[in-house]
Amino acid sequence: LFSGDYGLYSHQKEMLTKALSGKNCVITTGTGSGKTESFLLPVIAQIIKEAGGWAPADETADRSGSEWTKNEGYKWSKDKRHELWGEADSRIPAIRTLILYPMNALVEDQLGRLREALNSDPVHRNGYKDSEDYFRGNRVTFGRYNGQTIVSGHPFKPDGSSNGSARDRLKKEFHEYRKVYNNLCKQRDVAGSDEEREAAAELLNYFPRVDDASVEMLHRWEMQRVPPDILITNFSMLSAILMRHADPNITGDQADGDMIETTRAWLEGDPCRQDPDLPPTRVFHLVIDELHLYRGTSGTEVSYLMRLLIERLGLSPESPQLRILASSASLEAKDERTWDFLGQFFGFSKGEAKARFEIISGSKNEDGKESVGLRLSKKASVHAHQAGVEILDTGEATEETLTGLKDKLLSEANLEGILVAACMKDADSEPRSTRLSEFSSKLFEGLDSPEKTDSALTGLLRGLAEIKDAERPKLPRFRFHWMARAVEGIYASSDPNTAEDYNQDPNRTVGKLYETAGKLEDENGNRILEVL
Repeated sequence: LFSGDYGLYSHQKEMLTKALSGKNCVITTGTGSGKTESFLLPVIAQIIKEAGGWAPADETADRSGSEWTKNEGYKWSKDKRHELWGEADSRIPAIRTLILYPMNALVEDQLGRLREALNSDPVHRNGYKDSEDYFRGNRVTFGRYNGQTIVSGHPFKPDGSSNGSARDRLKKEFHEYRKVYNNLCKQRDVAGSDEEREAAAELLNYFPRVDDASVEMLHRWEMQRVPPDILITNFSMLSAILMRHADPNITGDQADGDMIETTRAWLEGDPCRQDPDLPPTRVFHLVIDELHLYRGTSGTEVSYLMRLLIERLGLSPESPQLRILASSASLEAKDERTWDFLGQFFGFSKGEAKARFEIISGSKNEDGKESVGLRLSKKASVHAHQAGVEILDTGEATEETLTGLKDKLLSEANLEGILVAACMKDADSEPRSTRLSEFSSKLFEGLDSPEKTDSALTGLLRGLAEIKDAERPKLPRFRFHWMARAVEGIYASSDPNTAEDYNQDPNRTVGKLYETAGKLEDENGNRILEVL
């Protein structure tokens, strides 16, 4: 989960310990503070904990997989977990963690984290080796389940015959994935410099691994038969999963709902069901990102969907086998409305929500507090400005300029604290998302105009990208968000000739613009209409 020499933030450690002790947790730190890792840590830790009791995989299974990804060898009905890796039947497939995101773009971002954490080359070399290692030849699997996941439909037609078109579509799309993956691997292997290899390797995290060892499950039919340990989806897809069932009159048919039934059977097999005094060994994690978004009518619909899911799994909100993890930007423990919201969303009373949930916020950065008001040195500021001017003029700074800037940044004694402080309002606040203009205004010494600080910021960010983790392991990382929205509330004369620049713009279809619909007609008696 952490590439490089990074320790845990205090809120990540707190969420790990609280969740493993049985608490439901909501993490409320700001952007770029490791929220994703905060809920992935307890998720993966619980799977590792359970894996200690898994039966060893069959070492006599054919692990070469020479036919697995070839056109003539791949079959829709195969699954790697049993047929290739030799996992025992007692290693029950189930959705051990369901991660829900409000939009597919966030799903893609988190897939990259899981690919690096569970499916990268170092993990396969050191984690999933043989029956002598901790996992005993078993693997931790994950999969994305949304509209982009191949293949839709059932493997059989309503009359019971083979759905040949869907099976052919699956094979075609699967092998297209494999072709792209192989090309990306070639780019990585032939890259010249370390930087090029690093960039190619990072690019591979944004595309599924397609080989015999890959633990990412790529198509729906395999996931329906043997659900992945971690399933990532969205609420609309979850609603569909809960409604789609296999046809009981067709032998071998399967559907999305099979994953829920398999998971329910896995939960029911926990010894704690027979002896309530025993601690649960099979825990279902429900992870919800951006929890605060689900309010009003749409939030109520999602809330009922969560209750339906919990009921279908044979659980209740207070079940010790259910662990709820969430992230939010705006829920605060001191606000009584937070506990009302959590109770209403998951089916608790306000008192039960307070007893069962832990609200975890990021701790204040002591180094950052001492650094509020500090700025980069004048030399570093000037070098950043020079690099920024070159980038804005030519598209890239010269190697000499970048080297000089990098040296100046590395010589800054409290670079980490200064960068963090630029994202804080005052010494008693926490780092938070900050406008670029505010960020740059706090950083640079001796630059006397907004134009200079803007170009210096461009140079600074380019210079920070030159610094390797080993050179400055505690250097903060930044994530950028560009916000865009459609224009609303613009009105125009219905006569294009009333626009001053009408003759200069032959594509213009409306006349003079107005900010409000305060009047029905323009100065010439033409109707004023809303621009849609």
